[in-house]
Amino acid sequence: NLESNHTALNLQVSRRFNLLIITVTPYAGISMESSDLKVGYTVTNSGDPLLEGTNIALDMDGKNKGRMTAGMRVGLLGIITVNADYSMGKYDAYSVGVGLTLR
Repeated sequence: NLESNHTALNLQVSRRFNLLIITVTPYAGISMESSDLKVGYTVTNSGDPLLEGTNIALDMDGKNKGRMTAGMRVGLLGIITVNADYSMGKYDAYSVGVGLTLR
């Protein structure tokens, strides 16, 4: 048996500023998170009478309970975008991205 539950509630805000051929969009967010994982197994047909019928169980709760994110997206000529952000939580994370928009 495998049971996994995950929940994330997020609030995000941003504001775009148009500066001639460049757009700048700072953004921020806060989230509340929870997760858990349960695994259970009963040994059958092992060939070892000492193991037969043994229950093996694992129960894990996620360590991350919340996260705050701040970042910025910069667009050039409406075609190229670059974004970078930093998230603070149990495990901090940086991310950077580059995009090409064709319309």
